[in-house]
Amino acid sequence: MDCRTARFLLDFHRPDHGELPPEEVTELERHLAGCTDCDAAGRAERRFDETLAPTMRDVPVPDGLKDRLLNRLREERWSVVYRRLARAGRVAAVAAALLVGVLLWNHYRVVPPPQLNLPEIAKEEREQYRSLSASGVENWFQSKHQVTMTAPPLNYRYLADYRLADVQGKPVPKLSFHRDDPSYVRANVYVVTQAQFDLNALKPEDANQFDSGDGPHLKIWHPSPEFAYVIFYDGNDLDSLMPTEEWR
Repeated sequence: MDCRTARFLLDFHRPDHGELPPEEVTELERHLAGCTDCDAAGRAERRFDETLAPTMRDVPVPDGLKDRLLNRLREERWSVVYRRLARAGRVAAVAAALLVGVLLWNHYRVVPPPQLNLPEIAKEEREQYRSLSASGVENWFQSKHQVTMTAPPLNYRYLADYRLADVQGKPVPKLSFHRDDPSYVRANVYVVTQAQFDLNALKPEDANQFDSGDGPHLKIWHPSPEFAYVIFYDGNDLDSLMPTEEWR
């Protein structure tokens, strides 16, 4: 132990007060035994304590001093806690304000519109043109949706739209034809299969219940046991889309 450490420990080495661990007391006493300067300093401090202690014990302690001191310590402690909580609250408020600012900036910032992808549009147009036939429509449903279907033998010059429709939770090909001339007719063709529905229960005469004159007409064409065409149409007869005996 060096002199600097010994002088520091002397402040805590008092008779009748075990403020130092036993091993440090042993180290300190060993140092004092071999260092006359530190030993003299220790003796001087002990004489000062012995002189001052009786005087301090004779000083009367005011009533309630202990309680006042404890209360003051509690107040100081809560004051420190309050200041820390207030500081934490201010930090949280600043962080929340920054977060709100970032969210508002992301919400209201002006995003430039995307450029028009002309090659992609041209590709879609070419696919539409190639699909203006029965085989083209069949290939489109197969490539886009992996759906095998047999397109109806109509005039695909009047094909307006084709897509998958949701029929009772099942994906069904739907083709829309529109002829807008003196032979006006508009028709929606659903291509249903035996794998999806019981086509044996689908009878052509069931269409008669829809011929009320105030809505679309219905025609059921069952060219194969595996599939059927359910056609809703209005305007002229379907002969204007395909004038063959098959529709009669």
